Amino acid sequence: MCTLSDAILEQGLEQGLERGIATVILRMLQNGKAPEEIAELTGYDIAYIRQIHHQNTIEAK
Repeated sequence: MCTLSDAILEQGLEQGLERGIATVILRMLQNGKAPEEIAELTGYDIAYIRQIHHQNTIEAK
């Protein structure tokens, strides 16, 4: 049986992993990699990569 603390820990780990992946994708974009190339290299959906790019373009303004 899963306790509340186990569920919270798991959710935190998932969020941390997601942020880490987004950081790597963002760095690849900043180093001139095309979203399509990043999708091919990482196996992540092109829409997810474009979403990260879009979110960080808006935040930079």
